[in-house]
Amino acid sequence: MSKPAQDLTRPTCINPGCSEPVVYSHRSSTGIPRYRIHCSHCQRASYRRHPHRPGVIPYKTGRCVNSDSRLGFTCPTRFELLPTWATGTTEVDHIDGNRNNNNPNNLQELCPLCHQLKGQQNRDFARRLTKPVAGSHCHILS
Repeated sequence: MSKPAQDLTRPTCINPGCSEPVVYSHRSSTGIPRYRIHCSHCQRASYRRHPHRPGVIPYKTGRCVNSDSRLGFTCPTRFELLPTWATGTTEVDHIDGNRNNNNPNNLQELCPLCHQLKGQQNRDFARRLTKPVAGSHCHILS
């Protein structure tokens, strides 16, 4: 994977206490660079390959903030039924839909199902609306 030239608009890592630039992911079909939400060190730490740097607080807690139905629907994921290895399966949602806006006020942690539903409601994933809702690994309320 080739890295882009120095990009002054590259966001910083979402984890409080980390000010490193995020990892380059790929270029969109229109040539716009896409980035992950973490720096390379925090990305590896999120997969438990090593601990976070001292002073860095991981943003992800393993809980969906929609458990209070703030998005207008109830979170269907039953976290108490998930195996311990699956507790890190939440995703970080950019509230305004801008992947490069890593301002803490623009981020929320959602389970994959809530993230997909919220994205469909707000048309965050307009080109991907035909994808099935992710989350076959989640335990759902009947």
